[in-house]
Amino acid sequence: MTTDTARGFTIIEVMLFLAITGALFAALMIGVNTGVTQQRYLDSVRSYKALLQNEYSEVVNTRNEDIEDWKCNGEDGVRQDGSRLPPRGTSRCVILGRAIQITGDGQKVTTTSVTGYDTNGVDRDQDDITAIKSYSPKLGGFDERSTELDWGAHLTPVPPRAGSPVSTATILILRSPTTGLIRVFTSPNSLGNTADLSPLIDPANASESATVKNCVAGDSGLLPKQMISLDPRIASPDAVTTDGGENTECQG
Repeated sequence: MTTDTARGFTIIEVMLFLAITGALFAALMIGVNTGVTQQRYLDSVRSYKALLQNEYSEVVNTRNEDIEDWKCNGEDGVRQDGSRLPPRGTSRCVILGRAIQITGDGQKVTTTSVTGYDTNGVDRDQDDITAIKSYSPKLGGFDERSTELDWGAHLTPVPPRAGSPVSTATILILRSPTTGLIRVFTSPNSLGNTADLSPLIDPANASESATVKNCVAGDSGLLPKQMISLDPRIASPDAVTTDGGENTECQG
């Protein structure tokens, strides 16, 4: 007569199995969380870049939202008692382009139209900058939109500013009323809602030295920090570029 003996796992074997399984699961979860974090960070970079590039398209394809109580630089009301004064298409009120402002928290980007008022008619012999300034450009405000960067990201200036760890900036993308060419001007400061933009429209603010550079700060996981640059010398969406290399100024 033979006796069969059933043999199970020892406590040590069970503990070893659980330890290995737990380690594998932990490694998997760390990898998943890192991947999600990196994807969220890249989404915030891409959405900010797309926002800037879209403003160029807004200037090329100007839209007049035609809000009822909209006024242009002191001109009498555009609408009164349901009728437009003056008739549509004859007003000297014009939309010159778009303004982009990065506010003091470095997380909110506000965009709005820039309006101007033709007081003397267009002088075709004027250069672009003089022609734009002759319209006394101001922030329109009637189609203002504010956007926060995705996933809690925020912008920091390059190079860093003493006492200002977050970024502020104003970017004007304007169409010349004489040539129709796009001109871009930048400032390291946000201007508020009622600022006269004429002082900003200067050749120095359209030069290479006026290039706006911002690091997108946030939890990027294992990825190097990304830098978004806007070169005012380029009058197209190609002015907005991304630098995510190991040597970018955001890694300092």
